[in-house]
Amino acid sequence: MTRSSTRRFTALTVGVISLALMLAGCATLDADETPENDDVNSLLPPAEGKTEYPVTLTTQAGEIVLEERPERVAAVGSSGMDAELIVALGGTPVFAIEPPLWVVEASPKPIEQTVEGGGDFPIEKIATSQADLILGTTLGLEVFFAQLSDIAPLLGTPLEEDQGSGWRSRLRILGEALDLQDKAEQAIATNEQFFEQAHTEYPELQGKTAAYLIYAGEGAGLQYRSFSGSNVEDFLDSLGFARNPAAESFVDDISVSPENLLSADAEYVILSNVGSVSESELSEVKGQPLWERLGAVQSGRWVQIGNTRSGYTFDCQEYEGNLASAMAYAGPLSQVWAAEIMLPILSSLTD
Repeated sequence: MTRSSTRRFTALTVGVISLALMLAGCATLDADETPENDDVNSLLPPAEGKTEYPVTLTTQAGEIVLEERPERVAAVGSSGMDAELIVALGGTPVFAIEPPLWVVEASPKPIEQTVEGGGDFPIEKIATSQADLILGTTLGLEVFFAQLSDIAPLLGTPLEEDQGSGWRSRLRILGEALDLQDKAEQAIATNEQFFEQAHTEYPELQGKTAAYLIYAGEGAGLQYRSFSGSNVEDFLDSLGFARNPAAESFVDDISVSPENLLSADAEYVILSNVGSVSESELSEVKGQPLWERLGAVQSGRWVQIGNTRSGYTFDCQEYEGNLASAMAYAGPLSQVWAAEIMLPILSSLTD
């Protein structure tokens, strides 16, 4: 990361923080003044009075009726995606499966109960969370819909997802369920303004093409993860990169064979690995005969981001937070968290 890119990034971050405060309508309170409807024990911001209960919401998980405003929301989606939506509204989930670093740091209060991912689905632990709403917008939970609905109303994926990663429509329906519709729009506006400022602060990246390649080991090989319609493509698009025409050819098959490596080229290339693949194994990709013929390699506009089980590595240093997950599971917080890391790095490649 160059000194100039760090300085530009700092200015960008300060601007976004100022915007977030403006959108939230923050004001200085006198010492003896208490915000109306403030409850120090509440896990959610005060209700806005826009949702009229009982309210009926229809999602891919079915129709639910909320007789009154929920107070305790369990997030059961993988990779912390559902927990992120709750935190983006200014709330704290009572339960979350492996919440990522950016969710934990942004949560107003500690999450009461968390479990590690990768094991059996923790249906019994969810039942003990005393949740009065379960947020499960992650695909793949269909087998548990009935069990979850027996615990509390299950708010699933909206019937009509918005374009891109879909987090905006999910955030809006959650905002309606929790009577936080203004908070949802504020979070969306803050996210969009961040990237608008990023486009101004990093003009050298605008309109260029980029590719995100992950090496998944000897068996699965190299994979093109920024294929058309993917969350990664949506993330790169939000940074200001142009849609890469090559991404279309990897929609049905993301495999990149050594003989087909040049078809994965772009003006910028990000090379990473799955957490089980070591840095030495990742070096095998750069030993392929066609690697040095990639345009991004010849121009020096490529970067290696190592993905470990607990974080990521860059420039021989290890950092906390799953950067690969943040780019692959785009959300209102993860997109910004990943952009704050990747923008200065990618910008430094143009110096």
